[in-house]
Amino acid sequence: DHDPWEGLMEKLKAVMPGPAVGPSPGEPSSPGGLCLIQSSLAGWSAGGEYYNPPLVLVLDFSNAPVDHMLVAQTYHDVSLAAPGDLILTDEHSPVGELFIECWNTYTLRPQDLAGPVTFVSQQVLDSVRTLQSQPAAYPDWAMHPRPMTQHDVRLYFRKMEVEVGFFFSSQAVAALMDEVDLETLLGYGSVSELRDAITKVSPGVAWADPGPHSLDEALVLANFPDERLPLAAAEPDQETVTAKIVTVKTGAIWSFEPVPTRIIAKSGQDDALTISGQIVGLPPAKPRRLLCVWVDPGGTPRRPEDLSWDETTGHFLVSFSGADPARGHMELVCLCELAEG
Repeated sequence: DHDPWEGLMEKLKAVMPGPAVGPSPGEPSSPGGLCLIQSSLAGWSAGGEYYNPPLVLVLDFSNAPVDHMLVAQTYHDVSLAAPGDLILTDEHSPVGELFIECWNTYTLRPQDLAGPVTFVSQQVLDSVRTLQSQPAAYPDWAMHPRPMTQHDVRLYFRKMEVEVGFFFSSQAVAALMDEVDLETLLGYGSVSELRDAITKVSPGVAWADPGPHSLDEALVLANFPDERLPLAAAEPDQETVTAKIVTVKTGAIWSFEPVPTRIIAKSGQDDALTISGQIVGLPPAKPRRLLCVWVDPGGTPRRPEDLSWDETTGHFLVSFSGADPARGHMELVCLCELAEG
């Protein structure tokens, strides 16, 4: 069967890299931008449903306390539009007929969006913002969706759309909360400031292109030069990886060092990869956070579904959804805080 999202993607490709029809510059996080959510964020819900990334419209962007944006979900089959949805015909949509779910809005991060991106007009963007608070306040040019009936199939459709939005927004919000927590521990206002601080205390550390988008990515995606990597385990059957110990005092990084980490067991079940291990030789500084991601080749760092660890022994248990051990690797960072004085 033909996937309607594939058709939509072809339309997006057709209009790019042509001129934007609305706000500029053409960043995915600019208000008015229409963009797909990153394919790497697709996955299975706890209830067993698989969610493909939808096309979203960026409504607002903010960098306080960390970069985030408000988006509205869209759908391509206008027969499912209901009161409160804004139907766009070819005249107002650069990617063909679709409708914007003005009531179904949620938070994402800029790195959650994938290209290509195109834009709606300021007129459309203003109309969506109005319909958010006044669902009946349609502009003169807009088609009015059919009223709802008692057993309308669109009621079920809206429930599914809310679940889709929650699946993607919950990943973003969890990451944003981690980022805010990191900002209370790290006294750096930007990724570039943090990178400069790391290279100052740990010369030779580098990042692969395109580079980190957030504070936590700057920590987990940092690469040590080969000469600084710990030696392989003495036991031939003992798998080890390199973790990073980051020591912080009053918000400033004091040290950034590689440490050996024993992998105790790996298991794959129900499309999830579970890894247990131990970070060897934690410093006397108080451990505060364990950051962990799965890095696919050329993909967005994948955050774990579950993560638990023992601050005193360094033992951890982490689970990644959809991770392929043959096509990626795990990155670990332990943040420790030195007492003031």
